[in-house]
Amino acid sequence: MIKLPRAEFFDIFGLGTFGVIVFVSARALFLGSSIPFWAVIFLFFVGVAGLIIDGTTVYRAYFRRNNNSGTQDSSVVR
Repeated sequence: MIKLPRAEFFDIFGLGTFGVIVFVSARALFLGSSIPFWAVIFLFFVGVAGLIIDGTTVYRAYFRRNNNSGTQDSSVVR
């Protein structure tokens, strides 16, 4: 049987995606943009929220070294 990666693995890609969203929206805020201001603000907040959520998940799954790491299988994170 093929062993698939844990769900937290894909949050690493989310960090990159939300990082790009924050970068693009911050650049549009500071340099001006042809898209509406409300859309830039929305993208910025979605990006920041995504970075916080995915960053917390990745931290708890891969960097925090105790039994309350956020995973059901405590043998994975030791």
